[in-house]
Amino acid sequence: MDVDVHCTICGSSEARRCACCHSAAYCSLECQQTDWRTHRLLCAKFSEQAQRSFASRPSPTHYLAIFFPMDKTRPSLVWVDTKKDNYEVEPYFHPVLDQLLHIPGNDGYIGRGLRQVQGNVLRGRTSWQNTLNLWFLDPDVTPRNITTNQAIHGTIPTLIGDTWGEFIWKGPVVAVMRKGTGYEPRHSTDITLTAYRDAIDYLGYYRDTIGSMIEPGQDDHFSKRVLADRISKVIGVRINCHRDQIARQEPQMVEVAVPKTHPLFNLEGDDPCDIPSLFGLDLVAKSYNSNQSSGGNDDDAPQPMA
Repeated sequence: MDVDVHCTICGSSEARRCACCHSAAYCSLECQQTDWRTHRLLCAKFSEQAQRSFASRPSPTHYLAIFFPMDKTRPSLVWVDTKKDNYEVEPYFHPVLDQLLHIPGNDGYIGRGLRQVQGNVLRGRTSWQNTLNLWFLDPDVTPRNITTNQAIHGTIPTLIGDTWGEFIWKGPVVAVMRKGTGYEPRHSTDITLTAYRDAIDYLGYYRDTIGSMIEPGQDDHFSKRVLADRISKVIGVRINCHRDQIARQEPQMVEVAVPKTHPLFNLEGDDPCDIPSLFGLDLVAKSYNSNQSSGGNDDDAPQPMA
């Protein structure tokens, strides 16, 4: 277990980093499986950057961000430049987002919205060392040719399919990290894939009236009801195949704690029989894909933990 590394899914301090990207961490195979469906989209790309010590950074003022394009069905890692604000007495560096927050057919500047996120109560992280900024186009001034964001909503299940999913995001969205906390941090820093999970949760649990249920709307009565059903774990049994018994040094059956946000419960689980329902119990089951850890190219198989 890494010191002072918290689980991306549940916030446990007994977590190990993803062996591929080292940018997210998990306390168990079940927590890793909970995140894998979305994490896999950027894991290998982040690993490529990290293995080269981020040598592809265009300049010292560029920082890694995550782009959710309007017209593509997959988020991507991008370098975002920062520019010093000449009107601030204390140095302040703005992210340069003109090329990303743009829709063809619109001339000049398009109004923008910004949401600042400094916690994720759903994942047991009520405060962070840095601040997540989510930029999008201003919904009050509708640009021409704006459509539903395909990176967020364009797949089945959608990127936010394991969340609440009430709000429909339109136009491009960019997630950038700001160094430190407070009202308005003045410098950027590279984003992490734990922050990527937090961005997905913010977008997926967003409501037009209160903001996102994870922050700042976590104290709303409806938010409390929704999150209460998803914030804890349930006890399950993992049945290990012969290879996994050898690789993990585990018996055939292992009691495990499964996050309630695991896709087993809302996206991928099967109800194998009706008998438990006769006793007022719900039973769901899901098979794990084999772990192709040696190759690192299988999008369906989670990477091992370091």
